[in-house]
Amino acid sequence: MTNANRHGLWLGLSLCLLAAACGGSGDDDGDGGDDGGGDGPASGADVDRCQGACDQQKFFDCYDARLHATCYANCEEASSSQIDLFVGCVDNSVCDAECALEITPETPAPTGDECVSACQDYVASGCDAPIDCESGCAALGPEERVGVVYCLGNRDGCELPEECTGYEGGGGGPGPGPDPAAECEEGCDDDLAFFQCIQASDQANCRDLCETVDDDTREDFTACTSAGICDDDSCYVLLSGENAGADVAGCQEACDDEQFFGCIDAATQSFCRDRCEVAEADAVEAFKACAGAACDPTCIDTFLSSP
Repeated sequence: MTNANRHGLWLGLSLCLLAAACGGSGDDDGDGGDDGGGDGPASGADVDRCQGACDQQKFFDCYDARLHATCYANCEEASSSQIDLFVGCVDNSVCDAECALEITPETPAPTGDECVSACQDYVASGCDAPIDCESGCAALGPEERVGVVYCLGNRDGCELPEECTGYEGGGGGPGPGPDPAAECEEGCDDDLAFFQCIQASDQANCRDLCETVDDDTREDFTACTSAGICDDDSCYVLLSGENAGADVAGCQEACDDEQFFGCIDAATQSFCRDRCEVAEADAVEAFKACAGAACDPTCIDTFLSSP
């Protein structure tokens, strides 16, 4: 690999580690320093509480994953009163962009020398092939160095902190990129199953499919689950390729209505819901149109025998 390629690789990684528009400090010892302003440095419990609020924002997709590391870094620099304001803001309105301002420090960003030192230490530890650290750091702006110094300064051996993983760094650089299958499985569990957009049986199948589908399908699924809170199983359909175009969630709701109005028993309801996952779109729409309080027995019979 040429120095020019390494430079590009390093720059790409660094841009993914940065946290945009936040000038956090590069305090390498991880103790948060004493320059958070207000009433002095926060306690360890305060920092944990602050970083928990960062995790809450990430869970609800309030910001790009690359901002997570800087949120953690800013918590370590903030005072206890700043943390109180930040946590209170997140509790009141989890995705309010103004919340981050409560813990944005006013201290200078890491210098180029700090960036170079962190990079060189990482390479010297055998965590990556040689990288032109001086050229790479020289090309970064102050905010871009925040994520680099924080993540590399708080690593455990070659393993970056959890809040620094999950970034795609242009093909290499410190730390592995995200595991596509693991990201996919997280979508099955934390998005679709958690918000009850798929059944437990679908969740198990979803996780299995994450290991076997082609890369393009997996990427489409992950993008779908990352777009926001689901309200149906459309993301799962992207992954499974089953029943494409059919309103599975609406179909299963019609099965539930049939049971609620006493048209079918619980066993038939379960069979009906399973049928929704494989029935053709036309059959699903016909069933949805006839299901309900009228309890027409031909409705469920026709649907269960449909292709």
